[in-house]
Amino acid sequence: MLNRNFIQATRREAKRENEVEQLLKQYFTDFKNNEYLLSNDNLDRLEQLLDQGIAKLKEIGEVQITPTFKSLLQSTNTHMEIGVSVNLTNELIDVDISSQKMSWEDIQAALKAYKEKQHYFVLSNGLLQKTQQLTIEQLAQALHDLNISFTDFIHGKLQLPAYRSFYFAKEMRKANSLHFSSNESFNQLIKDLNKNELKQNKLPDKLKNVLRPYQKEDFNWLNTLVNYNFGGTLADEMGLGKTIQVISLLLAHQKKDSTNLVVTPASVIYNWENEAQKFAPELKTAVLVGTKKERAQILANASKYDLLITSYQSLNRDLEAYQKLVFNIQILDEAQNIKNHQSITAQSVKVIKAHYKLALTGTPIENKLSELWSIFDYLMPNFLGSYLDFKKKFELPIIKDEDEEAEKQLVEMVTPFILRRLKKDVLNDLPAKEEEIVYVNMGSKQSELYKLQTQKLIAELSCQGDAEFKRAHFEIFAQITKLREICCDPHLLYENYHGNSGKLIATIDLIKANLENGHKILLFSQFTSMLEIIQNKLRKLKVPIFVITGATAKKERQDKIHQFNSLDKPAIFLISLKAGGT
Repeated sequence: MLNRNFIQATRREAKRENEVEQLLKQYFTDFKNNEYLLSNDNLDRLEQLLDQGIAKLKEIGEVQITPTFKSLLQSTNTHMEIGVSVNLTNELIDVDISSQKMSWEDIQAALKAYKEKQHYFVLSNGLLQKTQQLTIEQLAQALHDLNISFTDFIHGKLQLPAYRSFYFAKEMRKANSLHFSSNESFNQLIKDLNKNELKQNKLPDKLKNVLRPYQKEDFNWLNTLVNYNFGGTLADEMGLGKTIQVISLLLAHQKKDSTNLVVTPASVIYNWENEAQKFAPELKTAVLVGTKKERAQILANASKYDLLITSYQSLNRDLEAYQKLVFNIQILDEAQNIKNHQSITAQSVKVIKAHYKLALTGTPIENKLSELWSIFDYLMPNFLGSYLDFKKKFELPIIKDEDEEAEKQLVEMVTPFILRRLKKDVLNDLPAKEEEIVYVNMGSKQSELYKLQTQKLIAELSCQGDAEFKRAHFEIFAQITKLREICCDPHLLYENYHGNSGKLIATIDLIKANLENGHKILLFSQFTSMLEIIQNKLRKLKVPIFVITGATAKKERQDKIHQFNSLDKPAIFLISLKAGGT
């Protein structure tokens, strides 16, 4: 305070007084009754006074501090202790943030000051505290990483979906200055989500000797997710038996008036039906094919079935018929089909109502991180936030800035809900060779041609006697070969054919799936013209393609074989059956 009530005899130091006055004006906002004033609410000025002003005032004169101001300064060095308790109840985790010495309002003030990068905050009792404390920093960072705002809490309490438990526990372990406590249910959930500590679930008796060891582990993992009402992605490499693992799960959870739904590419829809009939014939199964009216009839009687199997295309067309249905478990096979979250397919599968949702894919990410977001948006909406939040927090930092910390955080979040095995990881459990028959339905025009050709052959045979039949058996074999060519692709017989080939579509899908998993492919066909059609379809994939037919010279064959074997990346070898043995 400047003494303006001086007596005439007092010697004035105008220059020094002006220097002090100018310095005081830098830190104090008001002047009343011969006193410079500064409110506790003006944290910016208060921060400047405490961090710089007092020291500067001491440089030019004596600074006297009142007991009240002294206690204010001492309070800034008080350590803030905060506790975080978590309880798992009814598929939710109850989070409670509290302090024995401070109110929730004080904790909020600390977090707000930290967010606004202020060095001090005012307690409800008017005292000050420093914001830069490890406790506050770790709590603020944990809430930021968990995408939680302190304004979401009501009196320090908040409920979160249980699927955030695993990552929440990881964040709390990192925040070692906080006092963290949790109940037994929460601890058990964390233990169960740890893939190394999965407890054994009851496997259907009939499949105990069918599943390999790694498949039993996958079954336990899937079952654990369902038991906790979580979604998850089984991302095993193609050929490791994801289908039978899911069928085992459906069998384990079979109950009256409970229907499950599998959505799959049209090319493997019958394969799912055959696998279900083979390993779980007690599951009453229906495939949604035929006309829209026929599919609608099946959906109207959905409760009569344990399992419905449909294609992505059919689901899009029949979406209205699903509105009143609630499935037990919904499974997306080849879930990369919903990688574009703006596509009709992605939007359609996400409006289907189901108690539990699972995804199967050998490639959870093909090109963009947004593909991962789309799959999790189906499995557990809001788990990764909105797409705009995800893009800002993860996609742009990881892709554009190569932010390793953001990548690490994303991996930690999704790891409990993705299980991926490669063939090299489970070689000891695999047989020397495995064959799989894929059943394919013909296209409508293709089927019509096949029927006409069959009727023609039957008509010719019915007109022949035994002697004629013996003389014409070569002609009969030629007609049967034509039937086989129609099955492959009608273009082999009819240049003006304007339809598709179910077998060609399925073949291209299988090739793409194996290429995505980093495999080399050998493809054999009796018809060299079919190899040409396949080769033309594959050119846009921009992978090495080698072809050997009967017309390929021996030296050239050996050169191509050597080139193919020398490659350390995916490639395709198209081989005619006649040339394949040489």
